[in-house]
Amino acid sequence: MKLLLSAFLAAAALAAAAQENLALGKSVKASSVENQRVKPEFAVDGNKKSRWSSRQRNSPQWFCVDLGSVKKVGKVVILWERYAAKDYKIQLSTDGKAWTDVVWKKDGKGGTDTLTFPQREARFVRFTGQFPVPNAYGYSFWEFQVFEQ
Repeated sequence: MKLLLSAFLAAAALAAAAQENLALGKSVKASSVENQRVKPEFAVDGNKKSRWSSRQRNSPQWFCVDLGSVKKVGKVVILWERYAAKDYKIQLSTDGKAWTDVVWKKDGKGGTDTLTFPQREARFVRFTGQFPVPNAYGYSFWEFQVFEQ
């Protein structure tokens, strides 16, 4: 019975580790910010009532989180505020200089986007908005989450 319980707890710990939001509380930068009430760090604070918002009517725009060290990354979740991206990329980098596109979404509508891709090593994870959804003025999300898988 103890062996079974130990195996179950080990499996649960692995599942929990795989679901850890690697971006939570990490350092972030953005190409712009609409104002001081919607700063980039608010999109990785774990609070779904605070957000980042880019300057309006100025594309492309980007938002980048520094995971602090190289990690395995295979999923990004964006919880959009009203101003979402119709066309955007998720890009990864180990050094912040050379970027690899892992997702290019061309039919964004807002809400919650869960983007999965083959797992890769990255220290930096970047959203690059090409075009906002119709009638949007910029880009804004409540949370930008990064997961191993």
